[in-house]
Amino acid sequence: MVTMEWWGTRIALSLVLIAMAIADWRQGRVPNSMTLPLLIIGGGLCLVRWWGGELNRGQMALVGVVGITCWLAWKWHLFGGGDMKLVMALTAFFPDGRFLGILLGTLTLVLGGLYLRRTGWQGLRQQAALVFLALQSQWPDRAEINGAYRSRGDRVTFAPVLAGLVYLWWN
Repeated sequence: MVTMEWWGTRIALSLVLIAMAIADWRQGRVPNSMTLPLLIIGGGLCLVRWWGGELNRGQMALVGVVGITCWLAWKWHLFGGGDMKLVMALTAFFPDGRFLGILLGTLTLVLGGLYLRRTGWQGLRQQAALVFLALQSQWPDRAEINGAYRSRGDRVTFAPVLAGLVYLWWN
């Protein structure tokens, strides 16, 4: 049954997500004052739902794996900390494989589009060569990773925000 609380919660979460995308677009970062409360509320809600029997071990494992993956992506400078905290918070709110599919699809389209726009098909071939080298355990050093991260400066928060909004309203 659709209640007033249901609508209020969805509208409030939608407004917070949209504010994060706007902050990233304007400032090039998502402030901790926006991501940390969302992460704490999402994590707390996830734990309460698990203790209440609403979530199973598989869903909790999904939240854990996404959390570890996001931490590694931030640690290796693949994404900013605000973006990764947002993904962790959304996964805690929506510990569902469908949300993860929407998120990965959105990120793939957005990042692929940004990369193609910046480098063209030649850059895509170079990226494929790097993946091939990585599969052979030939990783770039930390200086190369840091340099690539600083030179990008992409504002990609709107991708997880879009995934969260799609899941929130069309699930």
